[in-house]
Amino acid sequence: MGRLQPKSLAPRPEKDEPPRRAPDPHAIRFDQMEMSMDQETEQLSVHHDEDVTIVTFNEEQILESTCIKELEEALLAIIDAWKRQNITLDFVNVHIMSSAFLGLLVKLQARVCEKGGHLTLKNIAPSIRKVFEITQLTKVFDIV
Repeated sequence: MGRLQPKSLAPRPEKDEPPRRAPDPHAIRFDQMEMSMDQETEQLSVHHDEDVTIVTFNEEQILESTCIKELEEALLAIIDAWKRQNITLDFVNVHIMSSAFLGLLVKLQARVCEKGGHLTLKNIAPSIRKVFEITQLTKVFDIV
């Protein structure tokens, strides 16, 4: 009854080996996913149609610099990994975004154009669309 149980049966790391960190459950790692099927993370849902990849943002707010950096890595990986050159970004859930994210969108537009593709933005909230109009980004992006 009073027997002590070991805390862990896992082998201990060698002294020179750095401690292992648990993977971040919120990190987007599309570069390690099988790109032939749809994927979903906390921040993005990706659906591949016959001739277009549709990326839906799952967050209501895209403001934090760490979030934007993760999105940048994931979106560039998606653009670079797919043979389809047409990509649609669906903003159906997004109600507010930072100017840094606007900069990322311009970068994505350039990358898609470099690959001979077409980037479309859809379901943009009226308040966000107004920002696109004021900054004249409606001339840069195909917004439907």
